Amino acid sequence: MHAYIINVYECFQFQNGHLICGDCHAAVETCPVCRVVLSKPGARNLLAEQMMATMSIRCRNYASGCVFEGVGKDAVNKHLADCQFRQVKCVVAGCEDAVPIGSILKHLKEKHKVRT
Repeated sequence: MHAYIINVYECFQFQNGHLICGDCHAAVETCPVCRVVLSKPGARNLLAEQMMATMSIRCRNYASGCVFEGVGKDAVNKHLADCQFRQVKCVVAGCEDAVPIGSILKHLKEKHKVRT
């Protein structure tokens, strides 16, 4: 079974029982399913968090091409620190682009004509 959960270690529950991940919890004010208003700080669902901690988790950069899967917070966090598909902000002043760290040289060459 595969899971693609951005913040797998925090799971919040709305009053009607619907669940939302930690990253989305910070960004929404109503439940995306039933539209009930979310109370802050919100109730964590510890059982769901414990169950998700035993699942195989895809890297949050899966959509960018990363194929890593791991089980457990330590394995996932270790990978995220070194993931070649993690997004970084371009270092050129005025450029707001975020690119995978493994593609930063290509971005600098193609967009900013930097020679390496």
